[in-house]
Amino acid sequence: KWTDEEIEMLRRSVKTFSEDLNKISEHIKGRTV
Repeated sequence: KWTDEEIEMLRRSVKTFSEDLNKISEHIKGRTV
């Protein structure tokens, strides 16, 4: 289960990288998106 902190990190990553899932997944290590 994702923690609130991880969800917030995902939201920030989406704002930064838009729909580039490769960059988002690099930013959030250990999780799949």
